[in-house]
Amino acid sequence: MSVSTKKAQMTDRDTTPKNPRQAQRRKQRLLRHQALAAGRSLNPLEWEELSHGFRSPKPEPPIKDQSIPRKWTVGELTYFHRLPKAAHLPVVESIPLTAEPISSAFVSGQRHPTLPPKTHYSGAVYRDDRKIVSEFLEYDSLTGHRVPRRDNPQEVEMLRVKQAARIDRTCIYMGPLSRHFGHFLLESLQRAWYLMQADPTSLLLFHGHSEQVNLTSFARIIFSALDVDPARIRIAVNDVQVSRLILPASQFWQGIKASPGSYGRKLVTV
Repeated sequence: MSVSTKKAQMTDRDTTPKNPRQAQRRKQRLLRHQALAAGRSLNPLEWEELSHGFRSPKPEPPIKDQSIPRKWTVGELTYFHRLPKAAHLPVVESIPLTAEPISSAFVSGQRHPTLPPKTHYSGAVYRDDRKIVSEFLEYDSLTGHRVPRRDNPQEVEMLRVKQAARIDRTCIYMGPLSRHFGHFLLESLQRAWYLMQADPTSLLLFHGHSEQVNLTSFARIIFSALDVDPARIRIAVNDVQVSRLILPASQFWQGIKASPGSYGRKLVTV
């Protein structure tokens, strides 16, 4: 065995993590360094390209807060821990509070036999013509770089619709039901503004990983404040067809865009 081969083997032994936790920490450090490098590499031309996604005419470059490590401000937005790439910066815009009633709606389940469970998931609303609602198609296209990846066909097959479970009641589509406090506030309540005018007997349809409604303590408290009985909640783990579905406009798309939040202040003050 040559000297160079021995040195290479010794180097590999020295740099190879001794346990999975050490390997995970090293991977996380590498990802953090890459994110920081990506943030520092942004140039004025890249920020100029972002002007189409901002409501203000001149988007500002990121300003690093020297008093707080790993904090950046871009226009009206503040980022902690990492700065997204220029192409993935979210947008703040006013989203109209509209709600679309859909007869014979089809809601694809969180999981489907054709999708690898660890890398893909589904969950979208379709009209009676079996075509996907445009906002879900847009969200899928904007988040195609994420893992796990959202994967919903533009049109579902008639056989799949016929095989889906049916709910012969009015449902309000709410979005994903998260057990994480922050994600619950931003994603599970993204359409909750409609509850102030909704029929109190309507069911609330969420997407989730389990059909059992096991709410966290904070979710129970918040739903109680909104006069929502947990018995009204349904979770679309698998495909479901709804006789009448109300689709309120989402006020938040994770990492994509968000409304200024006037509806949230109304919910708090009611």
